[in-house]
Amino acid sequence: MEAEVKAKLEEQEVLSAKKAEVDSRVQILELAAANNLPTFKLYSTNNTIYSTKYCKSSSLANVQVPRVELSALVKEKESTAKTFDAEKARITTGIQLIPIGLEPTGITNSRRSELVNRLKNKVEEIRADKETTEGATHEKDAHASKMRAQLKDLQAWMSRLQACCDDLNTQRSHLHDEKNSVVKSLNVEKDEVAKLRLKIEELENYNGEKDGDIRKLKAALDEKKGKIDTLGKEIELLQLVVAEDQKKGGIWTCLYAATTTMVAAISFIYATRSNLRTAFFHFSFIFLYALCSLYPLNNV
Repeated sequence: MEAEVKAKLEEQEVLSAKKAEVDSRVQILELAAANNLPTFKLYSTNNTIYSTKYCKSSSLANVQVPRVELSALVKEKESTAKTFDAEKARITTGIQLIPIGLEPTGITNSRRSELVNRLKNKVEEIRADKETTEGATHEKDAHASKMRAQLKDLQAWMSRLQACCDDLNTQRSHLHDEKNSVVKSLNVEKDEVAKLRLKIEELENYNGEKDGDIRKLKAALDEKKGKIDTLGKEIELLQLVVAEDQKKGGIWTCLYAATTTMVAAISFIYATRSNLRTAFFHFSFIFLYALCSLYPLNNV
């Protein structure tokens, strides 16, 4: 009987150790689920980052599944612990009653055998419960290891997603800076184009004014050319008249030199673009000088 009681106590210690081991493993799983799930903030504006956010959301949803399973394991562990505590209390009560049953209190051998058989049945039930608990514990350990591996894989995959998002954000920042530089250069070019347009308008206005002046000068030049042509024709006529008069010995012999001098003076005046009064003054002066200089020669 003492050996059976000792065996029951040893089994009770083994069950306590198993319970402590299960508690520690569940705590480890809870810590792993609470601390090894990084959260990331993905900021981007293009379709690649949106798809990355979608993948991350689905990953977080997948992570919630092991968390739910861990919660179920915790609840099951608590239920097992309560059952174990109840069985432990009953066994302890039975063990405490054993010395009372062994004392010479007038209990018959049949009663004693009945108590022993009841204790043996309890021990068998506890042993069966222990084996069931150990099997469930091993199964839960395997499941927890599987979930831990899944969490590790998810963490690595989410780290890769974060690195990809960081690269995309860096590229977006570079593109934004490049866009700002291009916009700045474009604004500078627009300012230069506006200045060139203003300058072109000023040059067009200036060219219009100069074209008007040129047209006026061309008209004046054409007018003077017409007058010069008219005078040239008149000179040719005068030369013909003078030639005929020289043959006849008339007054045109005296006026030939003066006429030639006058024509030269008129041509010079038109060539130098003098005004009408100055031209008339020079013409009169040269004509009178020619008459005065040639008349004595004609008298002689």
